[in-house]
Amino acid sequence: MSQKAFAIATGANRWGIPVITGPHGSKYRRLYLGEEERVINDRRTGERVESEPGPPHLIYTAESLNECMVTVAKTCIRPNDTPRGRMIKLSNYIDLHMKYYGCLPQDLHLYIREDNEIPFKHRDEILKILKKMNWKPRKAPAEPSIIYQ
Repeated sequence: MSQKAFAIATGANRWGIPVITGPHGSKYRRLYLGEEERVINDRRTGERVESEPGPPHLIYTAESLNECMVTVAKTCIRPNDTPRGRMIKLSNYIDLHMKYYGCLPQDLHLYIREDNEIPFKHRDEILKILKKMNWKPRKAPAEPSIIYQ
């Protein structure tokens, strides 16, 4: 990856667009990695609402094509997605994870807010996993504005 490409990636980050680089992208020593869980402010009520990492990272280095494909689907999931949009994005994320890794993602509990967001194709398997993890539904933020980490 050239310095010019890295400068373009940084410019995309200023707009909030996540960038996934190849294995050599780490030589520039600047990755914007996020945390597992976030808390955001609801603009209408001002209350703090737990949210998933969306996107989880702004600049991320993928070590393989498999990791890159799964991470691309994961970075599309946003905190203000509608339930139907969230279901479609989760379905893509799960399908790619199953294709490249052969199992369900371990972080699904972070991205599923309500039962109606669970994709139909893997609903039974996901419900079993969520039950084992003592998952509880949470409400979606009305309009996320400020992210506290």
